[in-house]
This record gives sequence, structure tokens and C-alpha cells, in this order.
Amino acid sequence: MAMAVRLLERAEDENIFRDTITIMTDTYENLKDGAIADFEFVFGLWGMDFYDYYNKQDKTCYYCDTKIQFRYLDDNKPNKGKGPRRGILYINEGNRVGWEAVKHYIARSKEVYVDFNPDFEFWAHTKLEVKDNCEKIIITYQDNEMCPASEKKHIESMRHDEEWFKVYGRGETGTYSERRMYQYKMASTLPSTAIRLPNGMDFGSSPDPTCEVEVYLDGADLYLKEVFTEYNLLTEKIKGAERDSIVDFKDRLVLKKVRLMFSSTDFTKDEDFYFGYNKENYKNETETDVDRQIKAEIQKIKKHLTIGDSSGATELRDLAKHGYSVRGVKKPKGSQMTGVNRMRSYNIHVLPDSPNIVSGLNSWMRKIDKNGNIIPEPDGHEPDCLAAARYVMLAKALW
Repeated sequence: MAMAVRLLERAEDENIFRDTITIMTDTYENLKDGAIADFEFVFGLWGMDFYDYYNKQDKTCYYCDTKIQFRYLDDNKPNKGKGPRRGILYINEGNRVGWEAVKHYIARSKEVYVDFNPDFEFWAHTKLEVKDNCEKIIITYQDNEMCPASEKKHIESMRHDEEWFKVYGRGETGTYSERRMYQYKMASTLPSTAIRLPNGMDFGSSPDPTCEVEVYLDGADLYLKEVFTEYNLLTEKIKGAERDSIVDFKDRLVLKKVRLMFSSTDFTKDEDFYFGYNKENYKNETETDVDRQIKAEIQKIKKHLTIGDSSGATELRDLAKHGYSVRGVKKPKGSQMTGVNRMRSYNIHVLPDSPNIVSGLNSWMRKIDKNGNIIPEPDGHEPDCLAAARYVMLAKALW
């Protein structure tokens, strides 16, 4: 927000080389939700409509005879940036993009601003900070007058996690002393004050399993509980199929849970009747009060939201078709590390009977470079149960 104000004020000065400001980040989604949203907000504060000045087609704002360009980068095109020179370059979330993608833009700009969360050392430290004409400014949540009170409270609650608070509390460059992606503790019980969040689900095809995880939050404490991890499930429910579908498997788990709430003699109909499938076959059946209670409990469980991998469109569609409350999560470029960092901002606790969550937490490590230094990138495939939990974190910035 502060950079939007600063750049607009610079445009009003009418003293910018070639009257051009370029604002960029890694993806269009982050550009739209970040810099463009900030400019729209500032224009509104100033009593103006941003879209009176902004051309959506070429993503350029024309303000006080200054051209303010909004651009996103592609690390796979290192020759981008060898175009016209500009007066000011502002790189938002600089640690999302590589040096090869930005070096030509920086070289052809009179002034350069880079902002970032200092999770780890990257090119801003090694290529820019070492220059005599570079200045580093550290801004923390305490300096941000627009930081919500709930977010400040959450950051303060994480003081015990020295590594995390060093980065997000004090704004200092992080160091990674251990390779494990997550730190965690085992929990014997779930606190009564914990709030249940949506479940997370990761869809797998051989050799990967499909898995579901329950997620709970109690202040700064995140609790994970494995619901199931199962291999070779069909993506869609098919009548007469030899293998179970995801819906078949979940239906059995739901019915097993509901059976514990009633006497065994209360279940006088078959499963399809209680789940409401093939209704035409049961139009002459008499529905008792107990039948209705059983159906209500089944629906209550099925209506708890589950957030799944958006690439599993077939699986999500079939679950919704059979009455489950599900939705996919958006996964723009860089979303894996966004979700990982959100999970790492909590104290992770694992509830009993969650073997695959524990296995994943113990086995997923950061990479090591050729010099033996730990780097903040995941090494290998993300364990499926951890991916399921991460989707819940991606669905909302702060629960």
C-alpha cells in the first residue's frame, strides 16, 4: 500500500525518466491481488475511480502524464526485459522470481524498488544490497498501521518460534538450520477450544494414494488428524465396479461413524436408502422417525466442507454429485510455498492414528545445494497428507 502511494506521488512530481513506472511480480494472480488491488484502494481513498485511469487490456494506468505499467514475469524467459528503458521499476515480492528474470529490467531502470519477506537470502541480498547506491529499509508489522489487530496478535503469539519470528516479526533475513520442512509435536487429545476448519483432500492415481485430513485451529496451534489414506480408488462411482470409488470409500466411513450413534437394530434398510441414492427403488418404503434421524446425521457429516486439489475436477464433481460439500483450491504459480509458509506459521500438532501424516512430516526435507548448504526449497514429492492440509491453508490467508 505504501509503495502505491509513493509511486503515485512520484508521478505527480512529473520528474520521472521517460515518464514510465513498471510494477511487476511473478504471476498475474499475485499482480491482481497485490499491486493492482493496492492502487485501486489508494485511488478510492483519494476519491477517484482507478478504472477511469487504468486500461485493462494492456494493464497500464495513465496518471499525471505518467505511464504506470503492471507486468508479471516468467523465469523461463531470461531475455525478457531487453526492451525500452524506464524511470522506476518496482518488483513486488521479489523473492518469488529469479535473478535471470529480472536482471535486464533492473539494468534498464533508473530507480529500482524491491520488496519481499526475508524468508531466506536471495538476489536482493547478493546482487543489490552489496552496491554502494543501495539502501535497505526494514518494515515490520509494528510499522504497518493498516495491519489488522487479529494478524498482529497472531504474529505476537509466535515469538516462541525464533526462526519464524525472526523473519515475520523482526523482518530479519531467515536462516535454515534444519532440513525438515515442518516442525511438529504429537498431541494425545484435541483441545475443547479448537475450531474445526474444512477437511483437506488430495486425489491420487497410482502410485500415489487419495487421502483426507481433518484440520483444527486453536489460536496459533494447528491440529491435523488423518481420516484415511487409500490406494487405487476410482475417480467416479460406477455401479457394479469391482473397485471402490472415492465416494464408495467415504460413504462407508460416514456410515461407520453414524452407526456408533444408534443401536444396530435401528438400521433396517440398505445403504443406498440412507444415503438417498436410487430413490426410485425405495418409493414404496416406509420411512420411520429413526430412518430420518439416521439420514440427518449422514447429511450433517457430508455437508462439512472439504477442500481438494482443483486438478481433480472429476473427483470433485463426483463427490458433489453424491451430496458431499467440496470445492477445489486455486493453485497459481508459487502456491506450494505459499501454503507451506502458512502452515509453518502455526504450531503443528498431530493427533493419534495419523501414521501417514507423521511419516510425511518426518520425511519431507529441504534441498541441499552443491556446497552442502540447506536451501528453502522442498526436496522431492510432497507427501500426500501434507498436500491435503496445505490446500486448507491456501483456501484462506488467515483462518
